[in-house]
Amino acid sequence: VRRRLAGSGPPMIFTAVSDPVDSGIVGSLRHPGGRVTGISHLSFALLPKRLELFAAAFPARKRVAVIYNPDEPFLENHVQRFLLEAAFAFGIRLVELHARSVADMTAVCGKLRRERVDGIFMVPDPLPVACFDDLLSASRRERLPLMVIDNMLLDRGGVLGYSPDFYHVGRQAAAVAAD
Repeated sequence: VRRRLAGSGPPMIFTAVSDPVDSGIVGSLRHPGGRVTGISHLSFALLPKRLELFAAAFPARKRVAVIYNPDEPFLENHVQRFLLEAAFAFGIRLVELHARSVADMTAVCGKLRRERVDGIFMVPDPLPVACFDDLLSASRRERLPLMVIDNMLLDRGGVLGYSPDFYHVGRQAAAVAAD
């Protein structure tokens, strides 16, 4: 289906945006409006389902680390909004660990034993993804299952994942651009 995007200038097509409505890129998913359209992978809305899968795969794991940068604007309130209720429902206590830099990530990975966590649950934050090797080393050292945010990280050592195939997300965006 070919359609013109309203407004002047070239259309803008986004790809792999977690929440284009909350981030202010579009007014709604059904009717983005203006010259902007694209593909969202709704990773925040999938967080409860991911936690449900983690709880089913590792039912004895009750203290789960969630490592993220609290200063990351697009993460604002998302851990609380999408995960706290689900964690309560699955009998999981989320241990929120904050990392604002690579040095912080290294420090957090080094203190997982002291935090007495049973697992690690990644959220859509670029810092833990960028520091994945450190996170993976810590999970192996402490024998903690690592739920990855992107299934491509399973090949690198993550234990469990539930995400869109980002290669196909890119292909969808290319199809939108070609239309």
